[in-house]
Amino acid sequence: MQDLSPCCKLADGLRSDVAKLASLLGTSVSQLEASEREKFNAMTALGRARRGPSAVEMDALIAGLAAKVTAQNATSRAWNW
Repeated sequence: MQDLSPCCKLADGLRSDVAKLASLLGTSVSQLEASEREKFNAMTALGRARRGPSAVEMDALIAGLAAKVTAQNATSRAWNW
């Protein structure tokens, strides 16, 4: 079947948009890509260094809260019966 829409592929459109953005910022595409990659790596490292409960600890906390709510609901049901 023939493609009748005069569109470009997504990757080609993104490349042209990045080229336009780089020209607006007064930099090259490779420099823009390098700076964005550096920002991404910095945010990823920050996320890895985040302090707080792990996924296992959060699951245990959620399970404890669910048990507490279930117990409170059970007493309410017994009282209302």
